[in-house]
Amino acid sequence: ALADAGLTHIHLLPSFDIATINENATERQEPDRAQLEALPPDSEEQQAIVGEVRDLDAFNWGYDPYHYTVPEGSYSTDPDSTQRILEFREMVESLNNAGLNVVMDVVYNHTNSSGQNDRSVLDRIVPGYYHRLNADGRVETSTCCQNTATEHTMMQRLMLDSLRTWATEYGVTGFRFDLMGHHMRDNMLEVLEMLDSLTLEDDGVNGSQIWVYGEGWDFGEVAGNARGINATQLNMAGTGIGTFNDRLRDAARGGSPFGGWQEQGFVNGLYTYPNEVDTRLDEDLLVLDRKSTRLNSSHLGIS
Repeated sequence: ALADAGLTHIHLLPSFDIATINENATERQEPDRAQLEALPPDSEEQQAIVGEVRDLDAFNWGYDPYHYTVPEGSYSTDPDSTQRILEFREMVESLNNAGLNVVMDVVYNHTNSSGQNDRSVLDRIVPGYYHRLNADGRVETSTCCQNTATEHTMMQRLMLDSLRTWATEYGVTGFRFDLMGHHMRDNMLEVLEMLDSLTLEDDGVNGSQIWVYGEGWDFGEVAGNARGINATQLNMAGTGIGTFNDRLRDAARGGSPFGGWQEQGFVNGLYTYPNEVDTRLDEDLLVLDRKSTRLNSSHLGIS
């Protein structure tokens, strides 16, 4: 039904092996659904109930890489076998057969752990190589996790090999890069060249149709090209790799990712139904009014 309505792509949140989800369902603790549903919608008790099992349930956005090239087992009917591989392939194939492409969210900019921590993988192979270090020799954590160093040859190679596997062995036809600005521009150009060279065996789709886009934010130890020309909005212009536009996003939804939920934008009533919390100057509303008038007259044919 979605494909018939015009949808072309399904975007999966990270579906690789996630470090902090217990794949054994019998050992997880979930919030009491009946207790949650019995509470009024304006209650604050729901947060308290969910908070009690926050680190024990299966809910996770997935931006917590453990193994980059292994499907997450908690989504499988049997995480302790090859079933996770088979079922992921069947899922992609079924979506393709329904006329939908699959875009996968990938998080090569960091890992869950480093050093000798329980979920450390790369640092146990070659200590101090796969992660980006500061002047004191400590792993950079500007992504809120252990930052990888794709400017190093073999970390870039790991990313390329992983993407090739998802594209050729699983049929993924698009990749959305989390915090893409923490990779170098050259890294992403290598990614695009590699994907462009592929022909997916199952349907003969040329690799140039594999979408590549990501978050081109410029912050942390790589800001201002401090570690090399990084894959940010300005630096990626004209490459064929897309970046998100935070200015359009913030104007549409209001505020910023770190602002309050009450902040309004033009899609949720800033001009037509402003709230009492997020107040704007009359001059701002006048600008919106002028822009709206121009949009209506030039694009919609409305005077």
